[in-house]
Amino acid sequence: ERVALEDKIRRADFIICISSFHRDLYLKHSARPEQLHIVYCGIDTEQFSPPAEGERPSDGIIHIRSSGRLVEKKGFIYLIKACRILSDRNVPFECMIAGSGPLEQELREKVDRLGLADRVKLTGEALIQEDITSFAHSGTVYCLPCVWASDNDADGLPQMLMENMACGLPAISTRLVGIPD
Repeated sequence: ERVALEDKIRRADFIICISSFHRDLYLKHSARPEQLHIVYCGIDTEQFSPPAEGERPSDGIIHIRSSGRLVEKKGFIYLIKACRILSDRNVPFECMIAGSGPLEQELREKVDRLGLADRVKLTGEALIQEDITSFAHSGTVYCLPCVWASDNDADGLPQMLMENMACGLPAISTRLVGIPD
C-alpha cells in the first residue's frame, strides 16, 4: 500500500530498490535519482546448483516445474491453460505445480475441466527450502507466469524463479515488476 508514499520519499535520505521497476516507480512519485540505490535480492548459490551431467530427465518429455503460493498473482491458471495448448498440439509433457493456497480447489477444478488430470499435478503442499534443488532437478523447464492480480498485487522479484535458474533450469516468466531484472 502506498500510504503517504510521497511524504516518505521526500523525508528519506536514501531508498533501496529491489529492481529497475521499483526505481522507476519511486521516480514517478517524486524521488530524486541520487536517493535511489538498486540492491537486488540474492540467493545462496551454494544451496542451488545444476545437477551433475545426466541427472536431468532425458526421456523426451518436457518436465515443467512451477511453485509458489496458490494465489492469483502467481498466474498458475495461465500455466494450466498453456498446458491445454501443449496437449492439443500433442507435445509430450508433464507439469507439476508445488504449493498450497486459497486457489488450490479452483486450480484443481480447472485441471479436471480441461482434461489434464493425467498430465498436470498440484502437490497441495508448500515446497520446503530443502527440497527446492531436487524439485528443480526433476524438471526440464521452470515456469512462473506471474500476473497483476485483480487487487493490483504483483510479485516484486520471485525468489523461486532465481533459485530454479540457479539449479540450471531454463525459466519462463512474464515481464512484470522486477522479473526482467
